[in-house]
Amino acid sequence: MNYKFIVIYLSVLILIFASISLILFTLSVYNLNRKEINRLVKQAQVLSGFSLSYLEDEKDIESFTRQWSAGLGYPVIVVRSNNNNSASIYDGTDLLDTRELIRAFQGINSYDIRFSTFLNSKAIFVASPIINEDGYPVGALQIVFPAVKLQPQIDLFKQTMYRVFLIGLLLGIIIFVVLGSVYQKQLEKYKNNIKSMFVENKKEGTTSSAGGLLEKSDTSIYQMIENLKSSLYHEKAKFDNLLNRLGIGIIMTDIHRNVLFINNEAEKVFGIAGETRMGMSLIKASRNFKIDKLTELAITQQAENIGIIDKYGKEKKFLKIIASPISDGVLIVLQDLTDSKNVENMRRDFISNVSHELRTPLASIKVLIENLLEGAIEDQQLTMDFLNRIENEVDKLIQLVNELVELSRLESGKVKFDFSWLNVGDIVRRTLERMKPMAERANVSLSHNLPEELPMVWGDVDQLELVLVNLIHNSIKFTVSGGSVFVEGYSDDSFAYISIIDTGVGIPQEELSRIFERFYKVDRSRSGEGTGLGLAIARHIIHAHGGKIWAQSEEGKGSIFTFTLKRSK
Repeated sequence: MNYKFIVIYLSVLILIFASISLILFTLSVYNLNRKEINRLVKQAQVLSGFSLSYLEDEKDIESFTRQWSAGLGYPVIVVRSNNNNSASIYDGTDLLDTRELIRAFQGINSYDIRFSTFLNSKAIFVASPIINEDGYPVGALQIVFPAVKLQPQIDLFKQTMYRVFLIGLLLGIIIFVVLGSVYQKQLEKYKNNIKSMFVENKKEGTTSSAGGLLEKSDTSIYQMIENLKSSLYHEKAKFDNLLNRLGIGIIMTDIHRNVLFINNEAEKVFGIAGETRMGMSLIKASRNFKIDKLTELAITQQAENIGIIDKYGKEKKFLKIIASPISDGVLIVLQDLTDSKNVENMRRDFISNVSHELRTPLASIKVLIENLLEGAIEDQQLTMDFLNRIENEVDKLIQLVNELVELSRLESGKVKFDFSWLNVGDIVRRTLERMKPMAERANVSLSHNLPEELPMVWGDVDQLELVLVNLIHNSIKFTVSGGSVFVEGYSDDSFAYISIIDTGVGIPQEELSRIFERFYKVDRSRSGEGTGLGLAIARHIIHAHGGKIWAQSEEGKGSIFTFTLKRSK
């Protein structure tokens, strides 16, 4: 084979795939940056409208920027237009005379990408004007997004491009070697056929056409190769498809515990989708000593080994591992029993929580009845007091049962929602009027700031009122006398956002992720009224509407509960 031709072929191949990989990587990074900038601009627009009511007081601005910065995970800065004075917890940030802020003070959304001395890294600076009721910019809201947050995606792009380059180069080399080998063998065969043909012709003194023989031989060999390739490809595709659709993890290793095959489900369990290489060691793929040890025992003992792994990986999965010896290796079956385990835990917690919620009122009723039976019934005034308390405890039990029934119907999908296009502002205002007597009794101010141009939303009016009642009731209940509960609304291209903001006791950060669970109560509220089901019901209703619900809070400074609803276009 001509070695100059091989060098030229490989050089051209490397150049082509390197160029393709570089172009794809550049386009991917560009699109990622554009997408992130567009997202940040929209976010800044929403927050700038949200921040107008906080602009008058430096403490309000500091509270606003601190809460949103903590919630988003990167600095949010509010700058007043009068001499560029600002109230921000981020001292030393690049606030003055920056391109995006100058344009924001002119009423234009803008951005810039540059080095941030505050973050000590490259960052995306996005600024949006804060417009007053007269339509004039009175300040600007700036978001400083660290570019390093995009690095994992960029690294993923790099890995993908490396794979594209290496796989393309490898395929090119394989095709070259295979075809070169096949055609070289064919040429040798043709050469021998022609030689023998001429020898025979010379002996017999006749001539014949070599073209027909060559053509027939070439067609036959080519067809055989194509049929074999097609058959192998289809059989492998069927086998891979079968193993990938089993719903359980399947791994095959050799006797040295190197991976020979791994299906999609096993990669998903290990959290290494797309990263596995055939021949990779099992310990590297699984990153778990126990799985590797079970496989080793299956090889040495030539017997099936079963093990359980609790809290595997970052997602704390519950796995059952079955390692069975096969010829020259081991077949490993992974069963992800996390969902079953969670269901069992939920069932146990549910029984425990229901028992806890029932025990207190039933115990109170029993004590009151025993007192009545022991002679308290002779005192009419005391009897009436006891009967009123018994009635209150029975009301609590009825409320608990009703909420349990409602939650059960929501979770089972038996609730029939009556969806239509609704004016969410009217629903909020109507609910606030309904909750006003409770707020007055608690000496808590109740108000709203809902723009007239809030879009129509797709929802069930009764269910949405139930969500608002639960959220506003909680805010009033955990806000001290003299505090306030405030409802705000805004929208983007896809959703309307409703936020219930209070100045209450707040929620510890470690509790935030669990407050929407059934019966879950923050410790400080254990002695208060309520079943702990209201937020769970609200979450199910909002999810049924195709929206999301979440909470932000700082202990001692209040909470913000926000939910989204699909809006009209």
